Amino acid sequence: MSAANLHLKGARGTRFVAMIPGGKGRETRGNQMKKLLVALAIAAGAVAFVPTEASAWTCYASGTTGATGWGSHPYSLGYARRRALAECAIRTPRHARCYLTGCN
Repeated sequence: MSAANLHLKGARGTRFVAMIPGGKGRETRGNQMKKLLVALAIAAGAVAFVPTEASAWTCYASGTTGATGWGSHPYSLGYARRRALAECAIRTPRHARCYLTGCN
């Protein structure tokens, strides 16, 4: 019997439907593989848009006394600059200055 549903007559004339394993309702391996590949493609596309350290702003600062500092942020160049200057200032004695040496 190749049908997916089997109509049976029960006691007192009631009818019910029995599902047969392996019938039309069962998902084939090909469909499972397609769904898996689609899910993997969507996941790979979502991961592609996550910012990484390579796309972050990184700034460096150096002081007149040789102190250095650096700062990094994925979106804000201003934050990276302020962080680099703050790191340099921590390592610099009073009345010495820190300057930004570069950002990329």
